[in-house]
Amino acid sequence: MKTDDLDVLLADIIAEHFQRLRGDVERMIAAKPVPPFMPPQMWSAGRHSAGAVVRHLNGLFCARRDTFDEPPSDAWLSLLVGIAAVAFEWSDDRHMTLRVDLSDGTVVETRRDFAVPIARGFWQADVMYRVGDRVLRFGDWQAIKDSMGIDPNAADGGEHWAKVIGKGSRTASFKLDDDGTMFESGREIGSIKPLVANLLRDLTGGGG
Repeated sequence: MKTDDLDVLLADIIAEHFQRLRGDVERMIAAKPVPPFMPPQMWSAGRHSAGAVVRHLNGLFCARRDTFDEPPSDAWLSLLVGIAAVAFEWSDDRHMTLRVDLSDGTVVETRRDFAVPIARGFWQADVMYRVGDRVLRFGDWQAIKDSMGIDPNAADGGEHWAKVIGKGSRTASFKLDDDGTMFESGREIGSIKPLVANLLRDLTGGGG
């Protein structure tokens, strides 16, 4: 028998052997199916033996020794870290803190600042304004830098304030009706009758 013929014969014998072996393995697996996965029990108060594996706080723990402690503690080895709790907290109008508690006791906090526009009314020199604040000062302004005591209309105001609407100064439109009532841009602001009366009294000497 030639060498090539011998190689072919041996290859056929080995292939047939592995085919029978594969069939035997498949029959063994079918006869003894793999049991379903059973997750570890949830932790409960009481004694846990060394080597016990439990689920708690969305994490997985293995007892280092016999213990009554609740995980996480030095009596437990953290096998899988999960998120135990998530909390959001607004410290003020713009600042939010995100807190994440992990199952192994680690706490992660991150702070986010939001420069959202918030109306603060008329500008006041003794108020601290933050980025995003909106104020009225002969027009509508929005803070682009934190500041205190810097008038939006001042020479250096442009470094801290950006004009939102209107011109550099507000143009007032006054109107006086026949009854002596004065209006500014359509809004009633009072009557000039008391002013005229006091002026006439002063001119005629009626006040003295």
